[in-house]
Amino acid sequence: MNNNQRRKNITPFYIENSRLLRGFFEFHYKEPDSLCKRVQYLSQHIRDNNHRLINALIRYNLSMGCGPKTLRALEAAKHRLWYAVVTGQQAGILTGPLYSIYKAITAINLARHWEAKLGLPVVPIFWIASEDHDFQEVSWINYINKDLEVKRYILKQPDSVGRSVGSIPISPDMENMLDILYNNTLDGQYKEETYDMLKKTLTQSKTLGEWYARIMASLFRDHGLVLMDPMDLELRKLSWDIFLQAADNWESVNSIVKDTSKAIAEMGFRVQVKIPPHSTNLFYYDDGIRKLVISKGKEYITRDGSVCFGDREGLKSRIRRYPWLFSPNVVLRPVVQEKLFPTLAYVAGPGEISYYCQFKRVYHLFNMKMPIIYPRNRLILIDDYFKSIMDKYFLSVEDVLSDSLEEMTYRILQDKGFSEIKQKLSDISQGIQNRYDELGRSVPFLEGREDIIKTNFNKIRLQIEYLERKIYYYYKKHNRKLVKDFVLLYDYLYPKSNDQDRELNIFTFIAQYGSRIIDFLINNLPLDQKYPRLILIVSEEQLCRKRRDITGENQC
Repeated sequence: MNNNQRRKNITPFYIENSRLLRGFFEFHYKEPDSLCKRVQYLSQHIRDNNHRLINALIRYNLSMGCGPKTLRALEAAKHRLWYAVVTGQQAGILTGPLYSIYKAITAINLARHWEAKLGLPVVPIFWIASEDHDFQEVSWINYINKDLEVKRYILKQPDSVGRSVGSIPISPDMENMLDILYNNTLDGQYKEETYDMLKKTLTQSKTLGEWYARIMASLFRDHGLVLMDPMDLELRKLSWDIFLQAADNWESVNSIVKDTSKAIAEMGFRVQVKIPPHSTNLFYYDDGIRKLVISKGKEYITRDGSVCFGDREGLKSRIRRYPWLFSPNVVLRPVVQEKLFPTLAYVAGPGEISYYCQFKRVYHLFNMKMPIIYPRNRLILIDDYFKSIMDKYFLSVEDVLSDSLEEMTYRILQDKGFSEIKQKLSDISQGIQNRYDELGRSVPFLEGREDIIKTNFNKIRLQIEYLERKIYYYYKKHNRKLVKDFVLLYDYLYPKSNDQDRELNIFTFIAQYGSRIIDFLINNLPLDQKYPRLILIVSEEQLCRKRRDITGENQC
């Protein structure tokens, strides 16, 4: 573990609105006047690109198969003052880990809440981070197989290393992945229609980014989520002046981030973003490969040296002529977002909260203000089967969250009779110790050499402890069903010893419950979530009840 990993995580301190961090954020989501202040700021900074932006979003969302609610929201935004709640994530396999879905849901619920409060359109926007070129980060999907074990499928690395994830072509490996998932996952009630949808969207798509967008559009078609792909040429053209400013001011940007990072580190916090030396914070697409643009003396080149732009003016000239060939890094992406959208809030995960902490003065450099940073929902979903395991052993949610797997197994085996065996062994050990004490008192010529008796007894005590461990081992084997149940339960709650929402995929639940699970989550995830996480139990009965509440009919 390096020194940075040992440092404190910023997110818990941000959530509790710690005084330590107030200078690093413009607003705080818990402060009652933050929304009004942000609205006031945005009303004084009206964007002049609204029609081009909305038309580009309508065209893109229509092409991805969005629902009518999305189109109505965009049409309203074309003709009225409007605001956005933005979130986003890389284009992962089948939407990636659960947290991508939770981010979208948090944005939808927050937009609805603020729209009712303001009486003006507030549009939830999902920024598909298709430009990211770290394929390894999005190349896998975890699934629960027919033995209820968590398994992982990893897509093969494409030939062109460095290509943006969103532009990776659909491959036979992706079709093969769907077949493997279909054949190896549980036969849920909605499995057939789920995989039909996934195969249909795959067939309709040319790239991984497009497939991601089509799936998201299908899942959220009834909820007004607007999808946005920064690789869209029209949107890239709307961002070109930010790229020009970045070319002029990259030294100042880097200095700000460096100084802020130092201040954060001196307070004992972990620094999330580190900028490579001489980085302009811009990437350039060279024959489809995304390459960092750096300064080398007075020249500007791609980091691998394959493209030279000349001096600063040469770089700016290339930006003016071909803005679609440039894209921002993690520092500039929020600035581009602010340029495009009247953003009330950005819904962020824990890592994003940490790096936004470094960017407040970067916004100021571009004559902007950071939006409200709103934490995404964090939760553990427990379905019917795993709830039945908990009920079988009379376990509460608090039980399984407070104890480790081994602690929980040991405690339940204690209740099933092992405590009596342990007590008998303890009585035997205590009895032997008492006899040894008597022996020591009855042999006076050993006075001053009591260590001989003590050493001998310790050997016996160690043998009794060894016997206890062996009995416990065989007790676990005798109760192998219980042990297996607990292993499955903990692997489900903490897959790969990590948070569930960082490992499992939403289609684990959709194949079992259908797309109703999205409606259920939207209706049940609170905006005022208590941290660190929420526990949500989902069952067929609850989903049926919710459907009856909405329609008056039993459609289960």
